[in-house]
Amino acid sequence: MLKGFAVLLAFQCVGWGISQAFHLPVPGPVLGMLLLLIYALVFTPSDDIQAICTQLLKYLPLFILPASVGIIDFGPLLRAEWLPVTLALTISLVISFWVTPLLFRFFSRIFGA
Repeated sequence: MLKGFAVLLAFQCVGWGISQAFHLPVPGPVLGMLLLLIYALVFTPSDDIQAICTQLLKYLPLFILPASVGIIDFGPLLRAEWLPVTLALTISLVISFWVTPLLFRFFSRIFGA
C-alpha cells in the first residue's frame, strides 16, 4: 500500500511541476489527478494503487474540511464578491449535472457495465 501511496504522490508532484513550469491557472494536484486518470484509462492500475485509493475514499469527508475553513477564512471577500462566486458555482453545477450522465454512458460503453 505504501508503493501505491508513493505513486499517487508522484502523480501529484508531476502535476505540480507542470503547473509551475508552464504557469498554468490549474492547481498541480488537479493536473496530477488528470494524469492519473489518463494512466488508469491506458493501463490497468496496480493492486497497490487500487488499495490505497480504496482506503483514501473512506476518509474523503475529511478532505473537505480545508475548503470549509477557507470559506470561513475568506468570509469578508465572499461577502464583497458574492455575485461572481454565486454565478460561477451555479454555472459549474449546471455543467456538472449535464456532463456527469454523458460520462457515465461513455464509460459504461467502454467498460461494458
